[in-house]
Amino acid sequence: MKEISRLTAVILLAVGFVLANGSCSDDFDKYAESPEDRAEFSADTIKFDTLFSRVSSSTRTFMVYNRLNRSLRLSEVELVGGKSRGYRVNVDGHVGTKFSDLTILPKDSMFVFVEATFPEGESDDPVEVKDSLRFLINGRTDYVLLQGFRQNVDEVTALVIDRDTIFGAQRPTLLLDSLVVQQGATLTLPAGCRLLMANKAHIKVRGRLMAEGNPAKRVMIENLRHDLLVQDVPYTLVPGQWGGILFSEESRGNELRYTTIRNGRWGIIAEGGKDVTTPKLLLEGCMVTNTKGSGLAASGGYIRILNSEISNTLGYTVALFGSVCELTQSTVCNFYRWDNRQGEALRYVTAFAPDVAGGSYTPSSDSRLILSNSIVDGSRSVVKQGDKESGGEISLSDGSPSDNEASVLARLTIRNSYVRARSSILNVGYNVMEADKNNPADSIYYSVGYDLIKKKYNFRYDYHPLPNAPFVGKADPAIIALFPHDLTGEPRRTATVGAFEVKPRP
Repeated sequence: MKEISRLTAVILLAVGFVLANGSCSDDFDKYAESPEDRAEFSADTIKFDTLFSRVSSSTRTFMVYNRLNRSLRLSEVELVGGKSRGYRVNVDGHVGTKFSDLTILPKDSMFVFVEATFPEGESDDPVEVKDSLRFLINGRTDYVLLQGFRQNVDEVTALVIDRDTIFGAQRPTLLLDSLVVQQGATLTLPAGCRLLMANKAHIKVRGRLMAEGNPAKRVMIENLRHDLLVQDVPYTLVPGQWGGILFSEESRGNELRYTTIRNGRWGIIAEGGKDVTTPKLLLEGCMVTNTKGSGLAASGGYIRILNSEISNTLGYTVALFGSVCELTQSTVCNFYRWDNRQGEALRYVTAFAPDVAGGSYTPSSDSRLILSNSIVDGSRSVVKQGDKESGGEISLSDGSPSDNEASVLARLTIRNSYVRARSSILNVGYNVMEADKNNPADSIYYSVGYDLIKKKYNFRYDYHPLPNAPFVGKADPAIIALFPHDLTGEPRRTATVGAFEVKPRP
């Protein structure tokens, strides 16, 4: 009897399970049929930023929600333009341009994925490309707009410049591999020229590079991707997406004006050899920013940095080894937030760097560093313990085992500048302003990678000083007269230190 009772109980449980599932299934099979029974969409427009022709976007996602207590049938889902406009969709795991009789269960949702690869168009100007996804539900039609901009590009796998060459500025040039300027040749990048660098791309200059940008039409050397990495963070804010620029030892007389170099694995490496009298590199009105290595690293050579910004690097922002360098009316700032930083904003070694890893430094009797009307700042504070100080954003060395700082200080000139550095460095200058750790960076600069309203990192930087910045109005007027406009072309009104004029927050 006990066995029979146990068997009966098992059968009753099984029957109950089947009945329960059957009831649930019946609920799912009941479809909402009124035209008022609608789906909800997580977005009414899916936006793509500028995409370069034949270059695929990242994937956008939106959701279709059924908030009802009954199943919702999507009679048709259609990509209106089909394949002609360059959009691709995946609806609930199905790839194509038109889908029929899709179901969203009660209180459930459906994923829709969208990508784009725009074909080349007739106009070389950015052109808007629109399409839409049409949803037919219970006789009612809803649309989700797809919106992007296409710009034509000239695509180059690898390029060797062995004669004087001027690049065009009408279309961007997409470089997939190396660009080499041979010795004896000059490559000129006119105002408005734009080089888009793929992952393996880099530039090596054995000859000469001339970039002739102006405040209205900058020369741009940057990463290829311009769409979103994640929500609110475009690839234009992400470092390490291409190589960088290398000026070899034999290269001379390079001049970059109003040029932006960003998002590489390094910015500029200048191999100057032992010659520090011949002009190696001039940067005027330039921005070198957001790199996974150094912004500017030079061994030897005569380097001039005028009215420029070098910023936000994982390694040293500016590293000089045995060079003669003038840093005038410029901003060197490092508040890099992608990883733990590995070097100061300014590293100055009076000796030439070793030729091989692990080698010894070669003393240089001519090395000099002159800072005028400039900023050297960042997230590394000076730490004081009794009479001893460490940290800050300037490190000095003579390259010897004893690391005689006094000999380096004799080669260093600082005038009318704002620096985050130890007292021994501050004391060698004239009218040197100390960056106080009690002054938060976001009370001095317009933006340092952090959203003050949303209380989260946004990786957006703008080193325009705020009106109450401690270096506003403290620049040497004689030097200001040489640079009547700031890096962006804004007229200078306040004799302010650094590359930028004052910019109040809204």
